[in-house]
Amino acid sequence: MVVSPQSPGSGPAKRRVLVLDERPGMREVLRDVLEMSGCEVSEAASLAKATGLVDAVDVVVVADVPSRMVTAALRAGTGRALRVVAVCSSCGQGRDCGADDCLVGQFSAAELADAVLRRRDEAACGNRSRGLPSEDDQA
Repeated sequence: MVVSPQSPGSGPAKRRVLVLDERPGMREVLRDVLEMSGCEVSEAASLAKATGLVDAVDVVVVADVPSRMVTAALRAGTGRALRVVAVCSSCGQGRDCGADDCLVGQFSAAELADAVLRRRDEAACGNRSRGLPSEDDQA
């Protein structure tokens, strides 16, 4: 997948993504990558701030501290299929963090964009299935 800027007024509506991380530098890197792939990005430095912003986004990218408690708090009260993509350096929780997708260790900008765009498209279609993609999905 090639990540390239989307020209204004072209293609489908921008994907609305919220990046949750307490580190400003990490939020900036994630924002840059996601904006280059055509996303409209908001940022939150805390879970408290993020829960106030989730109604305006399609996907939340949680960096470094994914947990079932965090994903449940983000989804609480939204009444729709909010998608969560976890990115972390070493996530020992795997599927147990409650995210729809999890990128662990080093990953490319294209892998992040693909995970977010795939999850956003599921939310737009109303698909409420949860869980990480199967090995068949990744083949």
